[in-house]
Amino acid sequence: MMDINEIRAFRVRLASDPETWEARRSLHENYEWLEGYWRSQFGENFFEKVWQVHGEYYWQNFPRLKEIAAEFAKRKPVGNSQNIDYAPSGEVIAATDALKVLDKTPQLHFRALMIIVRQIRNNMFHGRKMDIVDDTQYQRNKELIRYAAEITGLILDNLS
Repeated sequence: MMDINEIRAFRVRLASDPETWEARRSLHENYEWLEGYWRSQFGENFFEKVWQVHGEYYWQNFPRLKEIAAEFAKRKPVGNSQNIDYAPSGEVIAATDALKVLDKTPQLHFRALMIIVRQIRNNMFHGRKMDIVDDTQYQRNKELIRYAAEITGLILDNLS
């Protein structure tokens, strides 16, 4: 759990980094809008249904998703802020591995990409993982958030 001094330090750091501040805001809003829309279309168990119905459309029609997926595949799997040591979940490890070998169906690749986006979003907004750690981790988190915001923005702009 973060203490008040860590939270203040984090806010000061973000205030001096408007690009990251904006990416965090965009990701938060974009994901909430997407989740709300998808829930209205598919109900509470929307996660799997979205990929089955729309995954191929997004994966085949928006090459930028594949480019970002390749960036995620190059990195170590996104950790889970609910774990003491931030170890990634098995689901995120499998998703990252799926993006390393693009020989599955478009729906599975899109699903893998969105599993990672969801974990990034959960870490930054529901977990206890914030960017006040060393500069290397701050830069990694900054890149992950920027990519996740771009993905969610692209999907919102092209809802099918």
